[in-house]
Amino acid sequence: MENVLSYIKKGINFIRSRGLNQRQFTAFLSELDNTYSGLSYYTEVRWLSCSKVLKQFWDLKEEICKFLQTKNQDTSLFSDQIWLQDLSFMVDITKQISDLNLLLQGKDQIIMNMFDIITAFKCKLFLWERQLKNEDLTHFPTCNKNKSSLDDTASYQKYAEKISNLRTEFETRFKDFNSLEDKFCLFS
Repeated sequence: MENVLSYIKKGINFIRSRGLNQRQFTAFLSELDNTYSGLSYYTEVRWLSCSKVLKQFWDLKEEICKFLQTKNQDTSLFSDQIWLQDLSFMVDITKQISDLNLLLQGKDQIIMNMFDIITAFKCKLFLWERQLKNEDLTHFPTCNKNKSSLDDTASYQKYAEKISNLRTEFETRFKDFNSLEDKFCLFS
């Protein structure tokens, strides 16, 4: 979903890379008594920060739009309901992947526990795919909040396809785990 991420990077870089813009945006947020004091950078090297950056962008989208309008920047995507729905989906799915990653980190991890976490996540992907095909957004709270603004069944099918691709990617990346499943069961 590069169309979403490229615009977000462009907007954040416009605000963050220029000192004056960053100070003005911070002052703008403080005038509005916003809980955020600014925007975080998105860096591809630290891709786990993507979830936090997307969530922050989602929470500040109205403020960012107003600020960019004052700077004569293109804000047409902020009124595009399909783009906003794509953004809300990305906020939710990156949060889930980030949570998975945090579960797999840390000292004293046992491979069996990690296998169970990966297996459970693959089951969740299958469940989410089915739910999206049925337009059930229970596990996608940001999409659910944005649902009233867009009732397009095709978009949910598009997200179900994205989840299916993600599930296939997980199967490919963790195929070594599947071959060792019998040994993990014996060990446990």
